[in-house]
Amino acid sequence: MESSPFLSQQNVKTGLWWDFNSNQWKLLLEEHWASILTTTLGVVLAISGPYLFKIGLFLIINAARFIDWASQVRRRTKQDPESQSLLRHKQQPSARDFLEQTKDVGGVREFFQPLRKASRQTSGYHFVPLILVYIILVALWIGRVIGGVFAAKVMTDGVALWYSPRCGVWEFDSDNSGDGAASRHDVFDRGKESRAGDYAKSCYSPPHAFQSMFCNFFYQPNISFSTSSWTYECPFKDRNLCMKGTQAVTFDTGLVDASLLGINAPPEETYKFRRSSTCTPLSIGSPYVRSKDVNGSTVFDYYYGQIHDGENVKESTFSSTGNPFNIRLPAYNVEAYTWDPAKSPTSNYWTPLEGLRSNTMEGYSLTIMFISSLRILFVKPSTDPIFPTDNDIDIDGSLWYYKSDPRYRVLVCSDSYEFRSPDGQKRWSRDNRISGLPPAYWLMDLALNASNTYDSIAKRLGSALIAQEKVSQFTSAALPENHWVDEAKLLFETSLARIQFDAWSIASGEDALHVGADGYIEKTPREAGNLCGLFKFRSYSHRNVDFLAFFLTILLVPVPSWMLSWPKTFRWSWASSSSEQREDQAGYGTSDGAPIPEAPHQGSGNLTAPGHRHAHLAINQNATETLSTGPRDEQIDESPSEPPGEPDEDLRSSGASSASDLVAIPGAAPEARSDDGIGSDGNQESDKGKTEEYENIILFWLIWEGLSILCWLTPRLMSILATLLSWMSWHIIRAWGWARSKFPG
Repeated sequence: MESSPFLSQQNVKTGLWWDFNSNQWKLLLEEHWASILTTTLGVVLAISGPYLFKIGLFLIINAARFIDWASQVRRRTKQDPESQSLLRHKQQPSARDFLEQTKDVGGVREFFQPLRKASRQTSGYHFVPLILVYIILVALWIGRVIGGVFAAKVMTDGVALWYSPRCGVWEFDSDNSGDGAASRHDVFDRGKESRAGDYAKSCYSPPHAFQSMFCNFFYQPNISFSTSSWTYECPFKDRNLCMKGTQAVTFDTGLVDASLLGINAPPEETYKFRRSSTCTPLSIGSPYVRSKDVNGSTVFDYYYGQIHDGENVKESTFSSTGNPFNIRLPAYNVEAYTWDPAKSPTSNYWTPLEGLRSNTMEGYSLTIMFISSLRILFVKPSTDPIFPTDNDIDIDGSLWYYKSDPRYRVLVCSDSYEFRSPDGQKRWSRDNRISGLPPAYWLMDLALNASNTYDSIAKRLGSALIAQEKVSQFTSAALPENHWVDEAKLLFETSLARIQFDAWSIASGEDALHVGADGYIEKTPREAGNLCGLFKFRSYSHRNVDFLAFFLTILLVPVPSWMLSWPKTFRWSWASSSSEQREDQAGYGTSDGAPIPEAPHQGSGNLTAPGHRHAHLAINQNATETLSTGPRDEQIDESPSEPPGEPDEDLRSSGASSASDLVAIPGAAPEARSDDGIGSDGNQESDKGKTEEYENIILFWLIWEGLSILCWLTPRLMSILATLLSWMSWHIIRAWGWARSKFPG
């Protein structure tokens, strides 16, 4: 593959673009800039992870509170109030209690410790919901840990648009150019044919590991096809032309969408095409091959149509003299001619026999090839109709095989083309194009101009054969039976690779480099329109960033998640208040359905513990009244009550005293610290501090979003800044070294 301009990516269209295949906006950047954006996104997600975890935990806590309240209501509805015990038994830990214990955990061991403690105290009725809640928490915790890893998925692929202002069709001007320019044109054409053939050998068969980059340039590495049919029926009008006992083989792509060629256009503008080739060996008997003696040498004339060489017309298509084995050259000799009915008769060098034409095919062309091995010795015989080795020879005690028949073998291939509308309903051939077609269609159509068997072998001839690669000095490895099918398949694959290369060549204006001394001129059809910016390929030096995912993550995740993680910022206490009202209406935490009285506050200023601490105080109060007025023979729990203002041991150990950081505590009294002398003025100062905190949050959010947008709009600014900092650092280091040398002390 040529290193220039094929691998040159200076015409890559960077920035924001729309990919019609994936239906999404993509931001194409150089690979190092895409890596910087991906790293930035990973840092943003890592910073935002704890806040997102806190928000999710808050929502689960309130959901658990609602479920806990609903279960209490259902149990009290089913129970007879008179059968309930006056004193309440020890309360089972609920999912809400467990959630409040896990809200500040950090490591894995600390995260699993509340589950072990809660499972020992939980009955079977509560254990299943507790496990479900814990599974949700584990998922949140794991997502918090590994969420940043998925930031790398924002950098998707290297698909890019090739944009060249000189796109179009540039062809050799044979009418006005000299012999030197014509010779250079032949070299250029041979290079195009060779690169397509090399690509077909490497990328249409299973590629090797070291060929992966070579095969990943095009949007689709290859155009798939199938060997659609084998038949003994001759595909031509005169069935006697086909060699007896041989089959015709057909290769067919089926309908191929133009987008697979890398044409980036809306679905209503991506037309379809179909390529097929039917190849078969021709008869080399009379009357198609005739021999005559000329000056003691046998000359064979092959009559498969006329040859038009200027004003001269020859009835025989090809002629050979003598036995090719006597030519001391270890190679294959190949001659090829083509006929395209779409061209004028004077433009075709070869006009085939009427019997070689087809009445059923439209928009097709014929390629005829005359093939013979020269002085090549084979290790095994072969009955292949095109590559026979039927005679043996003893050389230095070793038995070798060679082709004894002096006649060339003839292989003919018929290449057909078919075009379809985007919906696949309307069909036409190259001979009867319809008008008013968009540029995306014309790029596809023009790319198929050289997709035929002739342009896959005409410039390389024998060197294009697989059989030639098996030759070393004057010997060759054995050829398999029906080797000619492998050769025909490779030629078809080369013609498909030629479509891919020519689509790129037109989109990039490859041949515009040869304007001037090389005699090339532009011949883009006027109705084709603008063909620039339509071709997609896979860049080696650029990467796409999922624009929507990156933009929304940068703008919506970091600061909003931090702000929303503070419930008081947006009055999230409504969830806790509504839960408190539901508990009060259901009599949650008491034995008689009465609301839980507030516990007195001590000078320490600690908040009253939630839920079950209120219930414990209420139980002791009711127990005291029962001892003074109720029956004496009833079993009473005489365990002393907790000192006022001191939280339960479980809550103290689990850190639930800081629950106000996450959710509002039902029944909690306003915070006051009489021992510090802070009263209403202290509350005002606290409110003022919170107001300033909210202002700082908003200011930080504005600065963050401004920097995010600035970095997205002008990535080059970061490069300039990095260069400036590097320059300053270098000079500072030099100045520091100079100062140390001058003033060692």
